[in-house]
Amino acid sequence: RFLSNLEDRLRIMEHRSVDRMPLSGDKLQGLARRMGYGDRGEELLLSDYRRVTGAIRRIFSSFFAYEGSDRGQD
Repeated sequence: RFLSNLEDRLRIMEHRSVDRMPLSGDKLQGLARRMGYGDRGEELLLSDYRRVTGAIRRIFSSFFAYEGSDRGQD
């Protein structure tokens, strides 16, 4: 749900589909505010973003992991 909310807020801010999150500056500060982190919540937002995407990446990697030396070979 976190990533869906984040994407919705980014679309509202940019008035279009967005494929990258701002990592600094006024846009990140505005996004943090819109996500409910308050005026100085940029670092907390980035921390939560990294935590959530890291967990998803680990699940994805474990689900699609290759074993042995046959990696990627048919």
